[in-house]
Amino acid sequence: MTSKRGEPAGLLSAPAVIEQLRQVALHRETARLLDLRASQADTPGAAASLRHRADQRRIQADRLAGSLHRLAAESRHPSAGG
Repeated sequence: MTSKRGEPAGLLSAPAVIEQLRQVALHRETARLLDLRASQADTPGAAASLRHRADQRRIQADRLAGSLHRLAAESRHPSAGG
């Protein structure tokens, strides 16, 4: 399959993959902003809560990124995908 410009339609052109990449970026940026807010928090409890939320966003981003890595590896080596 090729794109409209005659280029091979790669993994990155799939709408679901593009959306997943967007979600990874969103979770990572949100985590960065939560960390910034934590560093400016008025109380230790608020800072801890914000850092926890940031950690959860990083975990979500890492899970999504991991599934994208697996998908990319399977597309390069389809027989190894099981």
